[in-house]
Amino acid sequence: MRTDKPFQKSFICGGVIFVAILIALILTKVPNLSYRGGYVLGECFFPALITGVWSFFSKKSWNWGRFAATVIVLFLVFGFLGAQNKKQPSQMPVTPLSTTPSAISTTQAAISFSSQLPPSWLIKKDAPLADNNGTLVGHMVILQNDDKKRIVIIQTAILSKDEASRDFKSAADDWKRGVLDSSRDNFHGTLQEQEFTLNTVGGREVAQLRFQIIKPNVTFNCFGQSWMQGQILVSFEAIGQAVEVKDDKEIADIISSVVVN
Repeated sequence: MRTDKPFQKSFICGGVIFVAILIALILTKVPNLSYRGGYVLGECFFPALITGVWSFFSKKSWNWGRFAATVIVLFLVFGFLGAQNKKQPSQMPVTPLSTTPSAISTTQAAISFSSQLPPSWLIKKDAPLADNNGTLVGHMVILQNDDKKRIVIIQTAILSKDEASRDFKSAADDWKRGVLDSSRDNFHGTLQEQEFTLNTVGGREVAQLRFQIIKPNVTFNCFGQSWMQGQILVSFEAIGQAVEVKDDKEIADIISSVVVN
């Protein structure tokens, strides 16, 4: 005897799991509830669908207990497999977030610091940047904190005369686009709460970009600035894993000590 309304029963079981998890998320006041709710909905949908198909083709009649048990087991299996695929590395990604504009000069635009770095910050990478032809186009320094939750990427890019002669907003828009595009590629998450402003700081124009990268089990807070120094575009991006970086005093002190030769 075949089961009556197998898909309706399986999706009711999946719906109960979804509602229970959603209530738990609301009670614990997790951030980005809509995003996480959508993710959980997908996690509940496929176990319910598979259970419905299984029971539909089964020659035996299924009771509510078997429906519930099958959906729960499949939900746990999907959750375990998803956790294995999305397991976070022990350290944050340190791939640079921004792209390097084209350049024609061979000046290195080297980055140094006018004061000693805080003891908890280490230089993870310090290297010149070159294009496909081997021409030096800038410099990159990547710093990481001992807590493994904060990194700072500082870059210089030597612009061509045509690029440097453009208004700063055009260069800043290119920088912003490169940061956001690279963030999507490197972190494979959803970008939210983008805030982009142009200000005058210390007599020079400065672009500021703030956004979040949302992943199912972690949120990265990102804050960056860029400005022109002659023909050189200077930029930094600070990234915090579940910690805020915009008003971080140590990061602010590091950036204020940057010297571009």
